[in-house]
This record gives sequence, C-alpha cells and structure tokens, in this order.
Amino acid sequence: MSLQSPNVSLSPAMSRDEVREVVTLFERHINRGQVRYLRAGHLDVMESERRGVHFTDPISGRRLIDCFSSAGSFNVSRHNPLVMKALEEALETCDMGAFDRISEAKIALAEKLVALAPPGLKRLRFAAGGGDAVDCAIKLARGATGRSKVLATVKAYHGHTGFAISANGKEHYRHYCEPLMPGFEFVPFNDLAAMSERADDGTAAIIIEPVQGEAGIFVGTSEYLQGLRRICDERGIILIFDEIQTGFGRTGRLFACQHSGVTPDIMTVAKSIGGGIFPNAAVLYRDIPALLDFVESDPDFHVTYDGGSDLGCHVSLKVLEFIEENRLWENAERMGARLRGALNELREANPRIIREIRGV
Repeated sequence: MSLQSPNVSLSPAMSRDEVREVVTLFERHINRGQVRYLRAGHLDVMESERRGVHFTDPISGRRLIDCFSSAGSFNVSRHNPLVMKALEEALETCDMGAFDRISEAKIALAEKLVALAPPGLKRLRFAAGGGDAVDCAIKLARGATGRSKVLATVKAYHGHTGFAISANGKEHYRHYCEPLMPGFEFVPFNDLAAMSERADDGTAAIIIEPVQGEAGIFVGTSEYLQGLRRICDERGIILIFDEIQTGFGRTGRLFACQHSGVTPDIMTVAKSIGGGIFPNAAVLYRDIPALLDFVESDPDFHVTYDGGSDLGCHVSLKVLEFIEENRLWENAERMGARLRGALNELREANPRIIREIRGV
C-alpha cells in the first residue's frame, strides 16, 4: 500500500484572497506573532491534501514535501491509512475510557512498548503528551530518590509544562514564567566533566535528549552517554532520556540511545506514537527497587485524563506495529546516509556558506 501521493500539480483549492482571510482571522483570534515568525522562515503556507510525506499548497496546487514533520510527529507519514483505520475501528467499540481503569487496550500497548524498548525498561506510565511525560519522569525521579536537584543541559528542549519548562535550557522559554520549579541547573551538552562536577548527593536526576533537536541537532557522543550512565550508577542518580523527538526510528535505530548501548533509568516517548492522528505519550522506566517502591507507595503520583486513553492506545499500537513490520528505522538509516552524502557534497562546494553537517 503506497503512503505517498504523486508529486503532481493539482487544481488550486483556495484563492489567494481566501487564504489571506484565514491568516487575518488567525492573527486576530489566535496568534499574530506566530504568523510573523512563520512568514520570516517562509513557512506561512497552509496545508491541505495531507498524504504520505506530502501536503498541498491550496493556492498553487503544488505538492510539497513535509521535511519538518511537526518535529517528529509523523514518523509513519501523514494520514497513514492503516492508522486511520485503527482509529475508526476503535470508535466503533470504545471511547476515551477512564485514565485509572484497567483496559485491554492499555495492556496491549504496554506490552508492545516494553517489547520494543531498550532492555530493562519494563514498566511504564501513560501521559497526555511530551511535556506531561517529562513532568511525570522528573516527579518519579524526585520521589524515588528523595532528592531535589535536577541537572539539564544548555539549549535543551523538554516542553512547556511545569517541570518540563523548568528543564528547558534556553532562557527565552523560561523568563516569562519565572519563578519556576526550584532545583534545576544547566550544564553544557556533551561536556561530561562539567556534568560530573555538578552531580552530587543531592541530585535526583540528569535529563538529556540523546540528540538535542530544537537546539540545532547536536548529537550526544557515545562516550558522553556512557559517561552519564557511569556517573548516575556511582552516585545513585536517575538518568532520564527524553526520546520524544528522537524515538521510533528517526535516527536509524528504534531509539537514539541504542547507538551508544546505554539504557536510561527513565525514558519519555510521545509525538509520533500518536501517528499524527490521536495524541498519546508514555514514560518507561527500569525495574529497579527505588522506582518500583515509590510507584507502589504513591500510585497516584502522576495522573492524566487523556494519556493512555483507549482510543489513543488502539492508534499507538497500530503505529508501533507499522514501524516494526516495515522496519522504518532501517529506511531512516539508508536515507540518512544518502542525505548526508549529498549535503557533504554541497558543503565541499560551498565551504564558506555551509559550516557543518550535523545529525544521525
């Protein structure tokens, strides 16, 4: 079954005046600054006919390739027909369900997640989205250790909810909400010595993205990730990997941490797990006494209305099955190598314009 639409011109669906009116209303009722931001990056195009890796510009009818993919939300393509069918089938038999009730849909997805996850991540909690998952992970680490300090990295991006925004390593995301959650400190990314110097017996967690995405695609080295694992093991610190953007095949492995062979104590996943159709997220964690004892004694330490909903779990299960059956991480590795080769050719031809090619 093909997931890509032909790259052909279509008849325009909207006139320029009609699009301009929609933009005007967006500015008036939602966010004028966002329109200016998009326009500055030539991203102020409306999306229609969303299929596969493409969407259509409704004015020109041109079919465009979606290279942004909503920061990793469409790993199984846009409007994947199998994922759409899973939601339609779920709607015939169930609704959102109750967040704290046992259901077959929750169990089926949980079993698939732990089967695909790096070894040792055998327990999980559901969450509503990426920021909610990071909140849950940090609360779990603080509760399990009884410590308060959290070490994050400069330029990190972890979301915009309470604990998550406190872990964001860019001041412009934090300043308008200050004072934020106390106890967060920031060290340079890929600087193991700096992290070791700041990690002490009051540190509950170290949280990083294996590849810093929003910061500009900075890849954590194997030496760095392995060193963080060693520091955390030696000092009783919980290691959290935020794989919300890097997870489910984008880096040539199912999860970016698998490049280094490092398993964190807690790993957050979201975005693409919803298939671009129905949001869902999860927090996977190791089967170790500190984490298990805390969850056992405080089962309601983190609750969510729509995370792990029956509808969401039906959709997410099909997403994971599609990724696994089509081995999408292998395709990402092949296409990534092809793209890197072409970009390096451009860099060699334009050394004054292209300074560096980063990614994995």
